[in-house]
Amino acid sequence: MLMNYKTKRLTWSKDTNGTLNDIKEALNTCAILFYLNEISPVFLKKDASDYRVGACLFQIVIYAEHPIMFLIVSAADKVCYAII
Repeated sequence: MLMNYKTKRLTWSKDTNGTLNDIKEALNTCAILFYLNEISPVFLKKDASDYRVGACLFQIVIYAEHPIMFLIVSAADKVCYAII
């Protein structure tokens, strides 16, 4: 759902609430973070909006994604993040 926050308001509905619950469940079912496996390649998923920047650093080990780190920060900070 893309919105221009200056001109439109979010209307909370059953679908919106269901989506929020799906996100909460996805975060809660990630029971553990894994240690970095030096053999497997590292991947980065990222997303950003006018409000937040989020990222997940993960590896694929035996056909499964193993999350190593999550990052969620305010986009208002205007900070540049880099992985070196």
